[in-house]
Amino acid sequence: MRPNDLIAKKPVSEMSSTERRQCREIARMLAQDWQDKYTLAEILGVSERTARDRISTIAKHMPVISTSDSKGYKIARTMADLELAKQAARELGSRMNELNSRKEVLDNFISEMEEREGGTI
Repeated sequence: MRPNDLIAKKPVSEMSSTERRQCREIARMLAQDWQDKYTLAEILGVSERTARDRISTIAKHMPVISTSDSKGYKIARTMADLELAKQAARELGSRMNELNSRKEVLDNFISEMEEREGGTI
């Protein structure tokens, strides 16, 4: 997928022209080399949070690599990126497992409280 193909994956009505432009620009940069959120934010004139949001949008449509030991983000494009892509996928899986464990505890609490509420009314 090319950086300009990104926009077709999300309805235009959900993104402003500025958001689309920012996503295209970031995708072009990530397709070339590693970039960190600080550099991306500075180049686009946005906050680091906004830069991360745009990266998140891109990562839903393109294979963005970001690992705990890397220096930012990059779009996987070649066989040379395969091992880092595998590592990024493993780290995402681990993070998902951690979040699911935390969610389960919250879900249990909610169920207990709702049962109590139902029993006292």
